[in-house]
Amino acid sequence: MRKLLLLLLAGILFISSMPVIGQYESDFPEISGHAMTVIITPDDHWISALDVVFLEGAAGPGFEFTLNKNLAIKYIGRIAEGTLSLEKFDFEIVPYQGSGTGEVDETATVHTVIVDLPEGADSFLIEYEGEINDPINPSTALGRVRGDYTSGIISPEGVYLSSETGWYPDTEFSMAKYNVTVQLPEGWSSVSQGDRDQQEYGFVEWTSSVPSDGCVLVANQYNINTRTIDGVECSTYFYMDNEDLSNQFLDKLEEYLPAYVELFGPYPYSRFDIVENFFSTGYGMPGFTLLGSRVLTMPF
Repeated sequence: MRKLLLLLLAGILFISSMPVIGQYESDFPEISGHAMTVIITPDDHWISALDVVFLEGAAGPGFEFTLNKNLAIKYIGRIAEGTLSLEKFDFEIVPYQGSGTGEVDETATVHTVIVDLPEGADSFLIEYEGEINDPINPSTALGRVRGDYTSGIISPEGVYLSSETGWYPDTEFSMAKYNVTVQLPEGWSSVSQGDRDQQEYGFVEWTSSVPSDGCVLVANQYNINTRTIDGVECSTYFYMDNEDLSNQFLDKLEEYLPAYVELFGPYPYSRFDIVENFFSTGYGMPGFTLLGSRVLTMPF
């Protein structure tokens, strides 16, 4: 616990030093930032996490957020000022109370946590762990338009965690900045939003300074090939060491990235990754795209 708290400090300092993006007129606070440290064990379908959650708005007793039903909360509180001592907050868990997003699977995946925060609190610390292993549901749509589906999975075949998974505390209208530090088994690599930085003890830190309505984390045993294109670090994360295929995609990026910058303006992220997925997808995320193996091998 103490080591993980120390690993959180850099992310806490980064997020707390950022300017606040707008102010909520409502009395209901939203989440404006996360400084997370997560340890993922694919063989056990397991995640352990510490998250410092930053708030924007009038926080107090009865603050609500959602979390995956399979994640057991070990602690909610805060670090007492100037120390590493912990002050515990009371909380209760109730059925999902939000208005939903149109995805039945999401509202069946999460529940609502109600925590008694001190009046005016601008952050809290939560520790939780549990199994995330929603089996992949193969698509039956004509032409596989929707792709395969899972609300979230940690497995030896790969890791896919999205905002629908409920793998971190979330509120319905949050636009948050994310600092995510990840530890995986040797030989595994993670992909998420923002800048990537290798840390000690096998941890990799992802820092996103652009607010987003969700955070996606994927992981697998990847071969990584990188090229800088117009100041943007572009990488392929493929399972096989296929340099020819990687170069095909990076060559196309050299055409498309400048073309879209000319149409829409400067690219807002420092990197763009093309990531292979272990089930059928064609997803676009902030700073990367997640493509199933069959899609990757289709001819241009």
